[in-house]
Parts: sequence; structure tokens; C-alpha cells
Amino acid sequence: MFFFTVGAAVYTVGRVVMDHAFPEIDSSLLLLLGIRNGVYVASKLGETPLQTASRIETEKRLLEDQKKRLDDQIKALEKQRDDATSGKKAASDAVTAAATNAPGLQKLKDTLDEKEEIQKDAEAAVELKKEDLKDLGARVTKKSEELNAAVASIPK
Repeated sequence: MFFFTVGAAVYTVGRVVMDHAFPEIDSSLLLLLGIRNGVYVASKLGETPLQTASRIETEKRLLEDQKKRLDDQIKALEKQRDDATSGKKAASDAVTAAATNAPGLQKLKDTLDEKEEIQKDAEAAVELKKEDLKDLGARVTKKSEELNAAVASIPK
């Protein structure tokens, strides 16, 4: 396309130099130049199916990475919850053993209440992360479907 444009320009400049007048340009040449420029502009405006597929694939990869991080966070929160549960059991046992020791009883009761609060917070956080994970899974599925549609639209 570049050489075609350069050739048309050389022809026009040559005619101007030789005839000292702007030459009449054939309508077929004008039509070809218009079509070529139209194709160029159209290629700059739209996203090709390959570009769409590449963009969707990148988004899918990012969502899968985010899903993996959420899975890791859920595992860490579940471990924290389990640790809090075992700590609650230990605190409960300590309260039972120290029931005869009244001054230390309040401190142990406070520890037990604190452990229960931590366990509730951990369970709530796990539930929130599970909801986030479900939402992320739906988004990954949608992006996969978009990617498959984009790949299917690429001419073979």
C-alpha cells in the first residue's frame, strides 16, 4: 500500500513539473486510493478477533490468579479458625481446672471469651472469602465463554 501511494504521488508530481498544471486524476485511481485509506482507517478503529481473544485470555489469567490468592486466603483463615477452636478448648479446660482458684477465674474466662470472638471473626471471614470465590468463579467462566466465542470468530 505504501508503494502504491508513493507511485501515485510520483506520477502526480511528475505531471505537475512537466505540464505546469495539476493533472486530472482518473476516477479509478481515486477509488483505489479511497478504498485503501478506508481499509487503513477501519483497521485502526476496531479490535480484531485475535486482539479480543488475547485481551480476554489475559483477563481470564488475571482472574484465575486472583482466585488462587483467594483460595490461599480461605485456607489460612480456616487454619486460623481451627487454631482458635483448639485454643478455645484449651481455655475451657483451664477454666475447669482453675474453678477452685477464684482470683484467676475471671482472667481465664476473659481469655475464653476472646478466643470465641476470634473464632467467630475467622468463620465470618471464611464465609466472605467463599462468597468472593464463587463470584470470581462465575467471572472466570464468563471470560472463558467470551474467549471461546472470540476464538471461534477468528477466520481460519
